[in-house]
Amino acid sequence: MGMAAAASKTAAHRMSGETLARLRRQNNERWPCKIKGCKRTAYKGSLCRGHWNMVPQNDKVQLMADTMIAAHNTAAKYHRRFLRELQARLKSAA
Repeated sequence: MGMAAAASKTAAHRMSGETLARLRRQNNERWPCKIKGCKRTAYKGSLCRGHWNMVPQNDKVQLMADTMIAAHNTAAKYHRRFLRELQARLKSAA
């Protein structure tokens, strides 16, 4: 029921591929590849598809694992800080 009810609102805000492309051209939105001299648009982060495919698979896997570990550690740090502050507030209120 919820997804069906939201479908019309979602469709109203979603742009077609042509509309989005035209809007991006008008606003000069472009994310160029970071390899010097490459004129293609970035695909993954800051590399175009051609340069991304040149990266060895082992390096890609290691990069993704490191990114996930860093995100997990950051979330855990803020979660611990939130719990410390919450416990301090509860102790001061009691």
